[in-house]
Amino acid sequence: MKILTLQITGDNFEAILKGVQKIETRRILPTTIGKYFTNPNTEDMDFIKYDALRLINGRTAPIPEILIKVKEVGIIDEVDDKGNEITYIDDKTGEECVSCFIAYTLGDIIESKNTDKFFDPNRPPLTDNFVKEEDLI
Repeated sequence: MKILTLQITGDNFEAILKGVQKIETRRILPTTIGKYFTNPNTEDMDFIKYDALRLINGRTAPIPEILIKVKEVGIIDEVDDKGNEITYIDDKTGEECVSCFIAYTLGDIIESKNTDKFFDPNRPPLTDNFVKEEDLI
């Protein structure tokens, strides 16, 4: 099984764990493109086929984590109010880059560890501060 491990915020972690968030996104940068694509920046560029994402929340033990199936992968271009692609100049390379995100559509949770705190009845309710599919389309 090919797995991509990612750090994730508490709000997004909880929303995925509870089945509310169905997509996890990451901004594609010149420094991270190789994590998501084979043969980056060439005609042969293609998605790396991950079977699952290992999502980790925090750095202090016990670290909450989820192993979750990847159903689909796609690209979301960042656009302005007029629908034009947003670009930026990369600080390291000086290249103009299109601002875009890789989007993983999530499936079933395969495994979870150290997640009890997210189900504590005294925990404040889940906020609206997580990635929502309707915000991406």
